[in-house]
Order: sequence, then C-alpha cells, then structure tokens
Amino acid sequence: NDSTNEKHALHEFADALRGKTIKAHYIRSHPQCFEKDGELTGSLFHIYEYIRKQAGFNITDLPISEESLSEYASSWTACVADVGKGILDICIADLWETPDRRKLSGFISPFRTDTFMLGIIPPSKKVIDWKMGVFKPFKPELWCVIIFTLLIMGICQSIVEGNWWDKKKRNKPKRYRDGTPKPLQPQWIRAIKKVGDQCYKACLGFLASGVGDEAKTLAGRILNFGLGFMILVSAASYVANLASILVDARIDMPFHSLSEAVAAQAHLCVYNVGLNVVQGLY
Repeated sequence: NDSTNEKHALHEFADALRGKTIKAHYIRSHPQCFEKDGELTGSLFHIYEYIRKQAGFNITDLPISEESLSEYASSWTACVADVGKGILDICIADLWETPDRRKLSGFISPFRTDTFMLGIIPPSKKVIDWKMGVFKPFKPELWCVIIFTLLIMGICQSIVEGNWWDKKKRNKPKRYRDGTPKPLQPQWIRAIKKVGDQCYKACLGFLASGVGDEAKTLAGRILNFGLGFMILVSAASYVANLASILVDARIDMPFHSLSEAVAAQAHLCVYNVGLNVVQGLY
C-alpha cells in the first residue's frame, strides 16, 4: 500500500509539473554540477535532467539575484534566499541544511550527510626529542649496562688475544719498509692501544649486530660466543621495542573535543554557514 501511495503521489507531482517551466539556479560545484565544453554536467545535474524528462517539464537556469548576493556572503545561502523570496522555484545544489537556511526556505529530504571533524595542529616536538628518539627502546640504565659490558668484553679480549705482555714478542722490534728497526714502545702504551682497539671492535660489533673480530684462542672464542649471544638478544629486543614505539606513538593533543577548545578560548576556523550553529551550541 505504501509503494502504491508513493507511486500515486509521484504521478500527481509529474502531472502538476508537466508542460511547465521551473525557474531554477544550478550552483556550479564539482562534481555535482559544473560546466564542461560550454554545457552543464555533473551527478546532480543528470539526476534533475532525468526527473525533468520523465515528468515532462522544463528548467530555466537563472542567475542569483544581486540583492541576495549582497545580503549574504555565501552564494549557496543567497540561492536559498531567492527561493524564499519567490525569485527562484528551486535551488539545485549540494546544500547544507543549516538552521539559518531553514528560516529562508524549505528543504527536501536530505540525500546524504556530512561529518565535521575538529582539526588541530599537532604540537611541535623539540629537536632533541627526535635526535634522542633512537635511544628510546632501552632505558638509560640498560644503555649504561650495555656500554659497560662492551668495555669489559673489550678489555678481556685484549688480555686473552693480545701479546703486549709477551716479553719475547715485545722485545722483538718491528721494522720499517727499508729494514730500519722501529723504536720499541713502552708496554703500557701497547696495552692501552690493544684495549682501545678491542673495545672499538666490541662496540662496532654491537652496532653491526655481529662479533667484531675472529678470536684465535679458546678463551677469546668463548668471550666472542657470549658477546654474540648478548648482541643477538639486544638487537632483537631493540627492534621489537622500536616497532612498538612507532606503532603506539601518540601525540598529546591540547584538545580532544570542540567543548575543550571553546573552554580554553582557542582560535577556531569555521565555515560561514556553520558559524551561527557553533555559536549557538557553545
């Protein structure tokens, strides 16, 4: 019964308009209605063209009156005002049905709704935060433990793999390319160089996720095995924590709703047609 009544009402509507000319204005707005090659086209234009052809009436595209354009800042609102004044029979456009426009003219049933979101400029991060972000996966205490362990490993490797304490090798001078013997270095200088070299290799191996040097002694191989296991666990934990930080990153916004922004007396940018709505609500 409802479908029958609806069809009967549509037939009555078509009969009432058949042969008549409707004064209308197409508001140019892509993709609903726009000009292409000197002719109107668009989704909304074709809908009304189909209705016009089926009902058998004509549509005359008239401009918006200068009076309404001077009275309202929005051409959409001015078009609605012309309908209320009787200058136009219909304003064909993708219009927002606001309280102010309802006072000017009636509206047909809406064919879609728009959702408005509150856009906020995120607070700027300090440069130091971005520079130090690479260290966030581990706490400072853990970084200290890692660095201390690498230094200890370097010292131990220099002891078990070094030969700076070997008197036979220490007393054997090295020679230049021309065969001239190099001056012997004190033992403490050789020890410092060896320790520094092994600590550098341990830190480099940690950054490269691998052992820095191949050990020649059994003790050195055992130390390398322990160092490699520590690097394996540390690298896996670092990557997992870093991925978690990047996925769960949250920016602390100053406002989470329009009410909070209004309460904080923030500067807002609102469409002209929605200004009175916002002022009325807040």
